Amino acid sequence: MLLILLEESNVAADIAWMLSTAYIVMTMQAGFAMLESGLISIKSAGNILAKNVMDIGAAGIGYFAIGGSVAERMKFKVYLVYALVISSVIYSVPSHWVWDSSGWLYAMGMHDLAGCSAIHSVGGVCGLLSTIWLGPRLGTFTQDEKGNNVYWPTRSSPTQVCYGTFLLWSGWMAFNSGSVLGVSNGLAYAAARAGVNTILGSVGGSIGGLVFTTIASRNKYVDIVELCTGLLSG
Repeated sequence: MLLILLEESNVAADIAWMLSTAYIVMTMQAGFAMLESGLISIKSAGNILAKNVMDIGAAGIGYFAIGGSVAERMKFKVYLVYALVISSVIYSVPSHWVWDSSGWLYAMGMHDLAGCSAIHSVGGVCGLLSTIWLGPRLGTFTQDEKGNNVYWPTRSSPTQVCYGTFLLWSGWMAFNSGSVLGVSNGLAYAAARAGVNTILGSVGGSIGGLVFTTIASRNKYVDIVELCTGLLSG
């Protein structure tokens, strides 16, 4: 009887952990909306916010793949179709390879926590290819008096970028810790380790961003956007 009660309590604790972390992960949608809208011009902010809202209904996980990569590059309707194809077709192949018992990577012993390869690596490649295909954002480059292209970033709100970064940071900690799927039977230690590694990676990334912006500006200023980008990349 005691063993049954203990098992039921462990199951309840695992479910509560997964639900609580899942609810926190939902705030990442707001983080992406703030981050992406703050990085682009004001005239395009409404479009990128609409993309983040419709991602939930159109593709679920689609915004992880290409949302920010195609900002100010792709029309809204085209993006919805693209996100749907990414999440329903392209993601299915590597996810099967990694997570299904009949997948060849699974058979080789590959362990993917929180979708680092099956989700994020695939999304990064899709975003990179989309960026190369579509070219730079509208208004990113301007011409000087000699006709040379000059980089001119159109950032509407660094404050939104910073706010979105902290929302995403907290969301990633819940995402990675919750991906162990419980806290019972020793899983709590794995969840804690995932959270600590997330923090350490972000701290290292922010330091890398600081070094980059210092060198790029020749020690003239520190770009908060580069710091936030480094933190999230870590």
